[in-house]
Amino acid sequence: MLKGCPEKIRADPGTENGLIATFHSCLKSNGSSVTFGTSTANQRIERFWGLLRQMRADFWIHHFKVLVYEDLLVLGNPIHRLCIQYVYLPLIKKDLREIMEHWNNHSIRRQKLGDTIHGIPDVLFKNPEIVGALQYLYAVDEDTVSHLQRLVSNNFKHIDDHFTHVATSILHQHCLPFPDILRDWNSARHLYIFLKEYMTHLMNL
Repeated sequence: MLKGCPEKIRADPGTENGLIATFHSCLKSNGSSVTFGTSTANQRIERFWGLLRQMRADFWIHHFKVLVYEDLLVLGNPIHRLCIQYVYLPLIKKDLREIMEHWNNHSIRRQKLGDTIHGIPDVLFKNPEIVGALQYLYAVDEDTVSHLQRLVSNNFKHIDDHFTHVATSILHQHCLPFPDILRDWNSARHLYIFLKEYMTHLMNL
């Protein structure tokens, strides 16, 4: 656990970034620590978005579009949405962790022009002194962090506990694998189809 936040952050003026900016200013008590600008002016984040889409995001976008095309997923159906989130989120989170590891351990090449520091991001972050840099982690009060976490804890809760309990009971009853042990999209697809059809049947009784 880092127990701190960046000295400064840069973000585009999106909804979620507004929340991040507010919290960052609260932690630092300094509004000038946040800079807003278009993401296209930030080559590093544009490079990351490209990597994210190339490695997995494009695949998942296509996968869910196919489910919609095959009438297996109705976007306005709350049962379909909950089943999708329950089944697929563990697999998608696994992909995101792998992308994070790849990004944090890729090699930044030496540049003839510009101010980019070469090296491996994870190494540079933990040992900035090896390139003559400083650690800009700003220590924050843990009680303040806990308070901010409580304020938004329900904002990012995708699945309610009751649905999770019912879905888990159904899988256990039918000796089916739980989502967190699935290893591929095809297994997730089969599990999703079973669960959404079973749930739909229960709702129609």
